Amino acid sequence: MTTRSRRQGFTLVELLVVIAIIAILVLLLLPAINAAREAARRNGCINTSRQLALAVVNHESTTGRFPLANSAPPRTGNRSNLGKVEPGAANDDYYVDQRGRQRWKNDGYSWIVKCLAFMEEDTLYDQVARSSEQFTRPAFSPLVRSNPALPDSPHLAETKVGFLQCPSFAGETVSVMDGAYNLGDAEVAGNNYVAIAAATKGCSDRSGYVDDHDPTLGGTIISKMTPTMRGLKIRELTDGTSKTVIITESKAELMNSWFSGQSAWVIGFMPDVDSGMSGNIMVQPDGYMGLNQDPNMTRTGLNQGKSYLNVDPFDSNRENPEPWYASEGTYEGGVARDWGPSSDHSGGVVIHSYADGHTQAISDSIDSTAYLRLITRGGGEQVDPDAM
Repeated sequence: MTTRSRRQGFTLVELLVVIAIIAILVLLLLPAINAAREAARRNGCINTSRQLALAVVNHESTTGRFPLANSAPPRTGNRSNLGKVEPGAANDDYYVDQRGRQRWKNDGYSWIVKCLAFMEEDTLYDQVARSSEQFTRPAFSPLVRSNPALPDSPHLAETKVGFLQCPSFAGETVSVMDGAYNLGDAEVAGNNYVAIAAATKGCSDRSGYVDDHDPTLGGTIISKMTPTMRGLKIRELTDGTSKTVIITESKAELMNSWFSGQSAWVIGFMPDVDSGMSGNIMVQPDGYMGLNQDPNMTRTGLNQGKSYLNVDPFDSNRENPEPWYASEGTYEGGVARDWGPSSDHSGGVVIHSYADGHTQAISDSIDSTAYLRLITRGGGEQVDPDAM
């Protein structure tokens, strides 16, 4: 008589146990997987920031000058007036500065535009140069298009440059403000990499809104200066290229065009931290420039800001800040600004690149005086590594 063995299957209990074990393993692995993904994204961001810094350095090596934060047409005046002109302005309107001089309200070309040829983007650079008639037209002139002869062709500010988006950035890849840059419904391409033009906005009794021309408070990529009307030379970075930050990240979304000279820079501190009568900037016991140690008056701009989505940026009653650029009087008497140096990287770190090309992730908990000394070009200070 033949005996047949019946094949046993999984019981329901055994199946549930196996599923539970798999679920536990997945939960244990997810943090490691996410951490690995973020590490890869951060490394990608570090690489991009380093390449941008090297492009800036190569620009200086080739031309003898660092690029300007805003290469506005010559008619704009002796300065490109960082913070005084609305991004996207392209008209013949002007304002009169405190010395009675006329300043035309035209936006210019960002430092990124001027460095395109050093980032293997020669074709795009040549296209911008041709359509702008060698940068003599305002950046957002209706003629600065992919084909100036065709009014319906895309404006060159709509051109997306993929490597200018941080892999960790969770926001929009275009400027989210309706009608941004006076281009109607055009989707102006965004950007996450900006120059640090200065530490502070300056005080109200100065002609400029940004302290970029002051060696002890200014950065490296700044507005044009008289009489040269050109950028800084490397010898003017007296703190040393390895100790001077030039580029950082920003997760601003409202007006964040890589093309706009009024959009691709930030200041390092909140706008209420200035060098005026408040005494926020002062000489420290070691004899060098530093910050008043009142923590309420010395906030860096690292990861400071608010989202603008679904908010009217020009509603004076809203709690959100004004756009970070300073139209007339924007910064007076308050902390109004969009995001400062900021990122979506975990741990509150923001990638920074230095004038020698090396790159560093800086925590938003950094000592404020240490940060001031890193982002300024000529204070003659020593930076305490323990404060970073």
